[in-house]
Amino acid sequence: MMQDRQYDAGFTLVEMLVALAVVSLAATLLVIGISRINLELGLSRFGDGRIGDVAAAQFTLRQRIERVFPAKDPQTGNTLDFSGREDSLDFISKAPENTSPDALQRYRLKLSGDGTLTLYKISTLTTAIDLRQSSTEGWIATPLIAGVRNLNIRYFGPMPDNSGNGWQGYWNHRPALPKLVRLKVDFPEGDNRGWPDLVVRLHSANGDSCERDLRTEECKGEGEI
Repeated sequence: MMQDRQYDAGFTLVEMLVALAVVSLAATLLVIGISRINLELGLSRFGDGRIGDVAAAQFTLRQRIERVFPAKDPQTGNTLDFSGREDSLDFISKAPENTSPDALQRYRLKLSGDGTLTLYKISTLTTAIDLRQSSTEGWIATPLIAGVRNLNIRYFGPMPDNSGNGWQGYWNHRPALPKLVRLKVDFPEGDNRGWPDLVVRLHSANGDSCERDLRTEECKGEGEI
């Protein structure tokens, strides 16, 4: 009878020790697992955020540039109001979220002094500010992405010497719009962000050759651009 009691007590003690060991091991694995998950989530959020900044900037630029309207330059009357250089771009377009009659905006894309790629906009109906000045005072600034080392813009279309189509670094108030606009952004050394090649096809290249009224956006008449 005494032996049976010792056997029962010993069995229960071993069982408890095994259970404690299993619980301890499970708790250790759980803590390690949670720490690893938190680390991976943190890195994921960091990486996705940086990648998201680039994706958001490219999305905004594509939305605005592909909707360029072939408005005539009021100063010349026979060229289009579109001025592109390697480091800046001025154009007229419609912001997708705008629905009012004053929806057409003049946009200016350039790199600010602190390395922020910025898109400026102002109403085309503004008369208090000379929109042709290099100053953007009075414009609404939308920072797209910070920490940029260099901006390079190229334009694809007819060459000035009529030698065919090609990529060019300058497109200023010509009778026709470029067919494509390519934007390249470089980041400083050590910055692990990348900028996928962004090539935007203008709607005008898809047959929208209508000159728009700046106030009503209505077509003044079809014309080859």
